Amino acid sequence: MMHFELTLPPLLRRAETYFGDQKIVTRLPDKSFHRYTYAEFARRARALAVALQELGLERGDRVATLCWNHYQHLEAYFGIPCAWSSTPSTCDCTRTISRTSPGTPATAP
Repeated sequence: MMHFELTLPPLLRRAETYFGDQKIVTRLPDKSFHRYTYAEFARRARALAVALQELGLERGDRVATLCWNHYQHLEAYFGIPCAWSSTPSTCDCTRTISRTSPGTPATAP
């Protein structure tokens, strides 16, 4: 019997809790490697979730991504659904994301 939903927010917390110091290695399009830990990945995914909520993303809104299959896409894959959860964990966001006008893509200063 399961005691919680198998949704992405609990999976993100589990990866951070049990495998936080394990490395995620991604090969980038320029053939270099990007390395970071599951704890860093979880922090960045939650930062994306918080930023999307601040931009007004609500349950049912659609978010499209177009990027290579690397660490940034992984963060989006987890961060976007976490934005729909009622309260993503707060985190220390070092960059703010703002929308200049409706229909304009978000930018990070």
